[in-house]
Amino acid sequence: MGNLHPGRTEQDQALDEWLFRRTFEDLEDRVRPGADLSRYRLLGCSILLRKLIMDGGVSLAKKVASGRGMKAPSFRAHKMRLDEEYLPELAAHGISREMWDAGPVFHGDGIVPGNDNTQVVTLSFDSWPKHVTGQVGGQKIEVRDMIDFVCRVDGGAHAGRVRNPLEKQLRALSPYFLGPDIPGQVLRGSPAGCLIGISRVSIDGLRPLYEVTEG
Repeated sequence: MGNLHPGRTEQDQALDEWLFRRTFEDLEDRVRPGADLSRYRLLGCSILLRKLIMDGGVSLAKKVASGRGMKAPSFRAHKMRLDEEYLPELAAHGISREMWDAGPVFHGDGIVPGNDNTQVVTLSFDSWPKHVTGQVGGQKIEVRDMIDFVCRVDGGAHAGRVRNPLEKQLRALSPYFLGPDIPGQVLRGSPAGCLIGISRVSIDGLRPLYEVTEG
């Protein structure tokens, strides 16, 4: 074993690795190509992502990596184009700056490498949750904002109250995605649907650690 946290034993590490593997497999199954992309199924991704990559030093992946003497995983994602960088293309399609700022824009699957020609960046474990994955009302949305909102407000773990203007705007979108037969492509434009791309980037980054813990 590597650098176990103070007070932790090899048995603790074994339990963490068991949970890490099951959580990874559950997340991968929810967003695999051809999977049932229902809103309810995607809500559960928020809990799994929070467990794996959020909550700082107690995140499951970080603890497992440390116990193995490994660096925390890194992630590769497309950089989202925002503001002035995107305005010429928007104008060509008749979309004004005011319309762009007012409406929700979710990068969704667009952050997954290979999606388009935008820049791909490598992000450290602590930088990945801060990666911009959308904007609404002119305010940028980070990966951690989307995970936390879906988990705590939109029904992943709780159906809680909004705490700020960003969450209020995200919450206003949810009623439009409650029908039983919403196509997957449409669902991708919702807060829960954005977790598809976030999950796939996370899975790719965590896979080397998962493979080390096999057996």
